[in-house]
Amino acid sequence: MSRRIVIAGLLVGLVCPAIAAVGLWSTHFMPGCTGGSSGPASGCLLAGLSLNWLVQLATLALLASFVAVPVGALITLCGVVLLLLKSRKHRQRPYGIYDAQGILLSPSESASAINQFDREACNALLRKFVQAPSTEAESLSAARLRCGRALGVAMPSDA
Repeated sequence: MSRRIVIAGLLVGLVCPAIAAVGLWSTHFMPGCTGGSSGPASGCLLAGLSLNWLVQLATLALLASFVAVPVGALITLCGVVLLLLKSRKHRQRPYGIYDAQGILLSPSESASAINQFDREACNALLRKFVQAPSTEAESLSAARLRCGRALGVAMPSDA
């Protein structure tokens, strides 16, 4: 969600200046073009195509930029702050297995907890560490061993 806020802020802040730049830049290629803020645009012909509407739109976009750029910057700043707060929240808890009270288990306690995992719990842990989940062909004990290796916990082998 925070990334979407940043993107929305950038769009709000950059659309009006981009339209104004294109419209006002194109007037250099139309020598008879007059208008804009002083009145309706006229004589804006480029390759036989009337672009009076583009010059009018560029003028309005230029005026709207005085509001849109600060608003877009503010929205972008809010999105960046949310991204930083979100990343800080994720960094506070080290990787590991937590009990119901939210206390990080020791390596030996983690090993015994992993031995109690079913296939779905082990797959969830493997996905968290960007590893392939276990398949039905892989035994549950082998999946548990992979879960322990993902956390760096020494697991007793059943073999």
